[in-house]
Amino acid sequence: MVFGIIGENCSGKSTLAEKIKETLGGEITTGKDYLRMAKSESEAVFIFKEKLRRAVSGDNIIYVIAEPEQVKLLPDGAIKILVTADLETIKERFAARMHGKLPGPVALMLERKHGMFDSGEYDYRFDGVKGDAKSFCEVLKRDKRDNPFPIRRLSEDERQTALDLAWVVFSEYESPDYSQEGTEEFRKCLHDEEYLSGLNYYGAFDEEKLIGEIAIRPDRKHICFFFVDGRYHRRGIGTRMFRRLLEDYSGETITLNSSPYGLPFYKAIGFVPTDEEKTVNGIRFTPMKYEGK
Repeated sequence: MVFGIIGENCSGKSTLAEKIKETLGGEITTGKDYLRMAKSESEAVFIFKEKLRRAVSGDNIIYVIAEPEQVKLLPDGAIKILVTADLETIKERFAARMHGKLPGPVALMLERKHGMFDSGEYDYRFDGVKGDAKSFCEVLKRDKRDNPFPIRRLSEDERQTALDLAWVVFSEYESPDYSQEGTEEFRKCLHDEEYLSGLNYYGAFDEEKLIGEIAIRPDRKHICFFFVDGRYHRRGIGTRMFRRLLEDYSGETITLNSSPYGLPFYKAIGFVPTDEEKTVNGIRFTPMKYEGK
């Protein structure tokens, strides 16, 4: 799990981060500590973002953030916590760090930055002056919003698990709308290495279990597979997987061929039909596209 602890200098972020580590376990990273991961900043950023993405469904990382640009490093599925404090308390704490004296330019800087995170979207807000960090950590432990279904890119080793899930969900929900020819055609494509080659897969997890997957052909921006385990339908997982995919294809036009069963869902997330329903080799589908913004 990834916790983004976001707030101004001396707001109480580090204190909360230490309490989360003590209560829930994990590794604390602050600000630009990630620069130690590589010689160039661009490479370090890439490595750190990948580490955070893996941590969404792995060991805890507690990332302490004091600059807006660092918020953008947080992956989909991270728990964002805004830590707040009034300006006078921030000044007092900052002065204590400087042996009791707060230079005028520093005071002006703190005033200018005060409230700079307030308009963002957060999962939690914590009062860094009056808040009870121990009780807050207990809330994090109990709350099912703790990212029960994290989403990340799948490795090549996980591809077969994704294909197995596709067949199970297809057989239960989509095959009834197809002829025997169509069902067999879909089964064959799950074993066609030429068709499967080059796809990028994303998956949603319930702990270690894959419960949803989406696969896109990156050169054509075409989604080939999009399935969620039936026991997890209507819980926003498909929508979240698609939003995660859009992070990597921002502004692109994305296409797919919708089954009759999936048509209402795809319309709901922004796809529009580009032609009438067709049937090819027994496969019924409606061509659709999503216009990136």
